[in-house]
Amino acid sequence: MRKRAAIMVRRRSSVWCSLGLLCISCELSPSRSHRYHTPLPPNHGSSTNLAASISRTNQSPIDARTIPDPAPDLNSKPARTNQPVVDVKAIERELMDADREFARRCQEKGIADAFFEFLDADALCLPAGGMPIHGRDAVRVKLAANIISGVLGWTPVAAQAATSGDLGYTWGTYELRGENAEGPGRTSYGKYVCIWKKQKDGSWKVVLQSSSSSPAPVQRRQ
Repeated sequence: MRKRAAIMVRRRSSVWCSLGLLCISCELSPSRSHRYHTPLPPNHGSSTNLAASISRTNQSPIDARTIPDPAPDLNSKPARTNQPVVDVKAIERELMDADREFARRCQEKGIADAFFEFLDADALCLPAGGMPIHGRDAVRVKLAANIISGVLGWTPVAAQAATSGDLGYTWGTYELRGENAEGPGRTSYGKYVCIWKKQKDGSWKVVLQSSSSSPAPVQRRQ
């Protein structure tokens, strides 16, 4: 019994690691590094308590990345923002006014100058029966070269604005009355759409304009 007690004293003294802790890790593997230390409980002499301490030592740490996210609450209300509420109807009235002014300036200044005034610098124009034209400057050059000959007029029918308040479109019908040296020529009809984008100064510019031909009004009624 005395010899066994002496062995237990030597074993207990060996578990004091270099950090001054009564350490299970050092007792189990004296040669391992002293990075992790598990102090022995005060009543470590009990085999039951020692086995429990060893079991805790061998447990892997919980990785927070493995914990699943909580399920979303479908009944929760969306967070309120401080963004002002956009009056979509008011924006649509602005778009209709801008389109009417565009048509009026076309009568006053001519097609080329009116398009240059109301188109965005990077606008895309898709004329009826013609090739796409990219850029406000290119559109002005093409129109000045009389790719559209005659008097162009149009009437906006409706507008729709995005809830962001900075984008929208108008559409309507147009009438192109041809002219030549002999007098009035053939009149063609069609429909168009303009996509508008609000500028930093609050004005509206057309970023895309497209048109296509339609039958004459009399033919449409038949």
